[in-house]
Amino acid sequence: SRNMAAVHVPEVPDLGPTLPGETAEHRHIRGIKARLAQARLLEPDEVGADVTETEAELEAAVASPVPGDVDPTLWLADELMLAVLLYVVAESGSPLGGAVCRRWRVLYQSRPMQRALRVMRWAGYEDGQPPCRVFEGDGPGVTALVVGPDGRVFSGSTDSTVGVWSGVDGTLLQTLRGHGEAITTLAIDPIGLLYSGSLDCIIRVWSLADCAHLRTFERHRHEVESVSAGTNGVVCSGDYGDTIRVWQGETGVQVRKIYVGAGEMRALALSPDGTLLHSASEEFCVRVWRVSDGSLLRLLDGHQGEIMALAVNAAGTVYSASNDGTVIMWSGVDGAIIDTLEHDRKMHVGYGSVADAAIMSMALGPDGAVYGGLASAPFHTSEVCRWCPRTGGSYFECIFDAGKSDGPFQGVNAMAVGENNVLYTAFASCGEFCAW
Repeated sequence: SRNMAAVHVPEVPDLGPTLPGETAEHRHIRGIKARLAQARLLEPDEVGADVTETEAELEAAVASPVPGDVDPTLWLADELMLAVLLYVVAESGSPLGGAVCRRWRVLYQSRPMQRALRVMRWAGYEDGQPPCRVFEGDGPGVTALVVGPDGRVFSGSTDSTVGVWSGVDGTLLQTLRGHGEAITTLAIDPIGLLYSGSLDCIIRVWSLADCAHLRTFERHRHEVESVSAGTNGVVCSGDYGDTIRVWQGETGVQVRKIYVGAGEMRALALSPDGTLLHSASEEFCVRVWRVSDGSLLRLLDGHQGEIMALAVNAAGTVYSASNDGTVIMWSGVDGAIIDTLEHDRKMHVGYGSVADAAIMSMALGPDGAVYGGLASAPFHTSEVCRWCPRTGGSYFECIFDAGKSDGPFQGVNAMAVGENNVLYTAFASCGEFCAW
């Protein structure tokens, strides 16, 4: 639900008295120009008092390149403001609306505008909450997040870099370079190593102490999709070729190779002691492997869609999030279903049909909460939500509902939970991520 009182809607500009020789049509055009200038779609000096300007000339002015010194943060950047603009423009009955939309989109896609939009959106939702911190980077998109034991946050980006951030004030402390393609996954092990997997088919190992590059795993023949590190020094990685490789984290020696044969790898998760590996590919089930010999122990079958994320808590309970809109909790002992976490959000799938919104990312909180990133393609709505444990089951609540968007809210790319139960989320098509 929208809190309309939180959105500032400006008054209609005062045009003053009718100018000499000004017709009703010209006054109408001048009113449109004043409204466009108010919304920063035109510069103030472009409004003027010309009583002979035609709609075609006004359309050309609006369609011209956006001035480089325009400050998008001064915009009243909200769907309501856009609706007001288009309503005014539509009254003219001219092609001006198309020019307005083109200029709107140019500024909408700028980074300052995206920040302004997020502030407006967070302020406008009664059932959401603003982030306590926004981490602003220079990369085009954040694809992976992980929190270190000292509270630092590590982010993987589509520009092939790993960002190291202060969890206290959001300062970018360091940028790790070396990959040749986008980062797809990050993992940290208990002995102080950071692992970054990339579309360049390589896994790089970094020291958490000083962020120095230590070694490289180069045996994959396809893009690396997921990495999971265990407490016993074992590291497992999966690629788009549906191959799992098991490594010794400290030496980089490959212990074994497992060919799954079920399509592209989606996610991996090791058990707390590092003896069991859980994998999810394009099929609708979770495979459980014995790490010591690579044997397949069981299939966890219960989803009606592809599994997008896996996690295992300290007690060994396995969580699988699917694009069927559910999170299933499995026993780490025998694979039995413990609980199925659901939500009431829907997505349109064509021909008037609807389905549960897909869960594209997941993270576990230390208090037992399960966090999920929901996406409702093809209309690009996104939500950050959580299931909180309580006696007799879990209850679902929304943290942030982005509504319909074609900008920075197309989906939640990555999630991670740090100390004090702080949740970090990265939205698609956005070089920033947020702490909640």
